[in-house]
Amino acid sequence: MFNPWFDWIGDVNAQMFREWKGRLKPQSVLIVMALAIAGQFLLMAHFQTQLPSEFGYPVYFCEINSATRTCLMDAQGQPIILWGKWWQSIFQSVNWCLILLAMLPGVYFLATDVDREERQGTLDFIRLSPQSSRSIMFGKMLGVPVLVYLAIACILPFHWYTAMRASAPPAFLLSFYIMLMAGCWFIYSATLLGGFLSKLQASLVGIQIGSSLSLVMVLVVLMWFVPAYVSWNLATTWHPYTPFLIGPNASTDSTNLQWFHLPIGTHLLLAHGFTLAVLAMGSFWIWQAVDRCFHSPGRTILGKAQSYSLVAFLELLTVGFFFQEVRYGYHDTFYLDNFIAFAVLNTVLFIGLTFLLANHRQALLDWARFRHFYTPTSRQQTPEPQLPRATRVNLWKDLLLGEKSPANLAIALNLLIFAALTLLWIAGWGSEYRPAYLFAAILLTVNMMAIYAAIIQLMLMMKNTKRFIWTVLALALVMGLPLAIAAFYHDNHQLQAIRWLLLSPAPAAAFYSGQLGIGLIVQAFVAQVTALVALNGKLTLQLRRAGESASKTLLDETSRRAALGQPAMRSALTK
Repeated sequence: MFNPWFDWIGDVNAQMFREWKGRLKPQSVLIVMALAIAGQFLLMAHFQTQLPSEFGYPVYFCEINSATRTCLMDAQGQPIILWGKWWQSIFQSVNWCLILLAMLPGVYFLATDVDREERQGTLDFIRLSPQSSRSIMFGKMLGVPVLVYLAIACILPFHWYTAMRASAPPAFLLSFYIMLMAGCWFIYSATLLGGFLSKLQASLVGIQIGSSLSLVMVLVVLMWFVPAYVSWNLATTWHPYTPFLIGPNASTDSTNLQWFHLPIGTHLLLAHGFTLAVLAMGSFWIWQAVDRCFHSPGRTILGKAQSYSLVAFLELLTVGFFFQEVRYGYHDTFYLDNFIAFAVLNTVLFIGLTFLLANHRQALLDWARFRHFYTPTSRQQTPEPQLPRATRVNLWKDLLLGEKSPANLAIALNLLIFAALTLLWIAGWGSEYRPAYLFAAILLTVNMMAIYAAIIQLMLMMKNTKRFIWTVLALALVMGLPLAIAAFYHDNHQLQAIRWLLLSPAPAAAFYSGQLGIGLIVQAFVAQVTALVALNGKLTLQLRRAGESASKTLLDETSRRAALGQPAMRSALTK
């Protein structure tokens, strides 16, 4: 009877049918349903023990006598129970259970499944399927956590019943389900990407983490994503319904959160639309990376052409939150504080972006050796004098858009996007905030970001298999040493502290001091430019040496042998 239904599911998404068929076994289904129902009974039993007894204890869910701090009794001598508060606490617990159940087991199952199939090689077989990568990954998202979906389906009737008894408005239930599904979609997509990266662990870190990656991702979701996502929704989409999530005494006052002066903290429809749009855009970029990792596991996670629009989106998203109205009572350094926070946030962003774009040693060696053999068809009819110019044009295009070229120039273009949007933001501050000094702060910040990117790309050229660890250590040293020295000189040698702050990850912090002059800024700029030239020159020299092909070495050896009167080709080949 169910064969036509199963055939239809297989036609719609074969990967989803494959996952369902392997997981929806009768024994597994019965166990999940039994655990879900048992969990609901245990929750009710726990709250049943919290009801006040005839002695007036405990006092959580009853009217309290302020004098004796015991429960008030009715005419029959029974405690006066606040049933609404009791059901509201149960509803609050069920909400948190649904959030944790939807995110944590699903993340674990997806990460474990992708890591297992990647290590066993079954994903290579799936790649031969005529289905698109998005269809396959979408089938995994719907199929791998299917037992989690079944457990949630068993809890939903109980959730609706407790919502009715707690007098929760239907608008909150609708918002809760929409935001929960959107958050799960985003974090499940990120989990798929993290699972694909497990194959790169040995080449990046030198240590194969293996299946423990699933536990790491679950801890990240539990310790970071869930608190951050729920806190964001409590401040925006759920702020009128905070008692249903963090207790009956929670404040329901709206927040003053703005994005480009849009009141997303007070307007519910605007908050929902903004959150869903950001999650949709984030999921879009994650799926771009998933698609690259699925089809070409050896490529970088992100393409250079994709990085430009991604950085523009992230910069617009980030700088929008810094467009806040200055209220009475704020100190004079309000804008400088915001700029430093914005610069530090972008430093972290660009370090992560460099790791996503930077190629490792073998890819750079291949690019340096074989990029000269790339000859466009139109180049065959090009006159000889125009060949150098065409070569330069192709080289610039390759550095900006190529898959295996160094990431330095692409990072520089992304830094220009950051600088342009930051200048537009600062332009609205007014001339009383010394725009020349602010421009200098932007310039020094951009230079430091470029230095960090050059260090990352240069360190990834190392022959050491643990080059990723050495890169992180070198980056931590370069970022932390100026801050440590500035802290050491802070009390006794203010000018020395300022010099080192200008070479730290937050150069704008030196602008707090009234002793900062043009001379110190020029010295810091010269030091930064010198470091950039040295780092990029070192990388260019290494790539130029790597670009000397084996045929050139062979010809040189042949010429030398011929000059000595020896059998040139034979001796060169046998050497």
